[in-house]
Amino acid sequence: MLEVARRGTRSIALAAALAGTAGVAALGCGEAPRVDTGAQIIRAPGNGGMPRPCNGAGGDPSSATNMDTYVVRFYDVVAAADVPASATRATCQACIADPAQCAPEPPICVCGPSVPATPMNFAEQLKGARSRDLEVGSLYCLQVLAIEKGALSPDRAAPCPCDPGWTEPDALMQSARLCAMSAPRAVGPLSIELDVVCPGDQRGGGSGAGGGGFQSFADCIAPAPPAM
Repeated sequence: MLEVARRGTRSIALAAALAGTAGVAALGCGEAPRVDTGAQIIRAPGNGGMPRPCNGAGGDPSSATNMDTYVVRFYDVVAAADVPASATRATCQACIADPAQCAPEPPICVCGPSVPATPMNFAEQLKGARSRDLEVGSLYCLQVLAIEKGALSPDRAAPCPCDPGWTEPDALMQSARLCAMSAPRAVGPLSIELDVVCPGDQRGGGSGAGGGGFQSFADCIAPAPPAM
C-alpha cells in the first residue's frame, strides 16, 4: 500500500508501504496537520471475480523474470475541473499520452536487490519511499514502473537518483517487468488504487484497453489514448 501524507495547504509527500493507517501527526510550533492516506498497489480480479495470472509476454509466469529498479511518475491533470468523479485508469492513460492534458512532475526512484517480478514484490520493494512535494488540491495521475537494470542496491530497496534513460520508450520495451497506474485522484483522505499490469496483458482477450476494462502492458508503460 502507498501512504500519502498531506501537510497544510501547500504540499504533499508520497510514501510507499504494504500497509498504512490514516491519522494526524503530532504538531510542533506552527506546523500544519498531516493526514496519511493509503494507496494500494493491487492486481485486480478478472471477469466474474476470478484471479488474473501475472504472466510474461511469452506466457510464462512473470516471476520467471527479475526486477530491481522502480520509477514513480506523477502527472498533474491540467483541466482537473473537467474530470468526472467516475474517471478510471483509462482516463489517466489518455491524459498521460497527451502532455497538454497531463503535465509531468519530477519522478522518484527506488533501487533494490534483484527479486522475482510479482505484484506482491512490487509493493514490498516500494515500502518506505517518499516523494517530493506536490500541490494539495491538484488532481494527479500516478504511474509506477518496475524495471530490471542490474541490482543497483543489492542489500535492500532504497531511494536512488533517477536516470532519464530508464524510461525512454525503447529502453522500457526491453527492461520493464511490471507497471501500475491510478485513476485521476487528488491526495487526501481517500485511498488511491493502482492496478498492476503484467507483460502478458494484451489488448483484447479480456485484459487489454478494450477488454474487460483492463490495460495492455504496452499502454501502461507507454500510454496511448484508449481505443473507442
